Amino acid sequence: MEIKLSARSLKAGDAVTSFDCEESALTKFLHQEALEWQERKLGHTVVFFEPAMEQVIGYYTIAPASLEKKSLEKTKVAFKKGPQAIPGWIIGRLARHISYRGKRFQVPGVTLGDLMMNHAIQKCIELSEQGGGTILIVDCKNEHAKQFYRKFGFVELTSEPNRLVARVKHLAASLSPAEVYIHA
Repeated sequence: MEIKLSARSLKAGDAVTSFDCEESALTKFLHQEALEWQERKLGHTVVFFEPAMEQVIGYYTIAPASLEKKSLEKTKVAFKKGPQAIPGWIIGRLARHISYRGKRFQVPGVTLGDLMMNHAIQKCIELSEQGGGTILIVDCKNEHAKQFYRKFGFVELTSEPNRLVARVKHLAASLSPAEVYIHA
């Protein structure tokens, strides 16, 4: 059975109160802070839902960010030239509803997390092409999260092992064909 997803910017009135994931901080952020952050231009939240349902089943939040070139020196994404602060984007939050844990979609082995990450990467590629930004940053709460991001090509910073980074131009290769299942 094919499950189609819709994705769009978070807006007032979205059914977020029933959203629950394993990380209480991520649940609380969507319930109480995401809309305010968006209104204050601190981050942009994209929500996912099945078209037949009204409730949010997943989300991510992205924001502009930068890293000191020096912090990238001993990684695969090191820069030999360029400014001292390398501009990019950060996926500050990415979470799916607890009932979707391990749930696979039409493409074998593809989870809701994979689909949302594909969408976030594509969004950052578009933003990079429109206004710059050469890296994508993620902060990991645990080893499971690190493993998830590594499969997309992210590498750990030597100085901050819970912060991973990838070059935007290299992320396009990590996109799966599952992206076609998300509708705007």
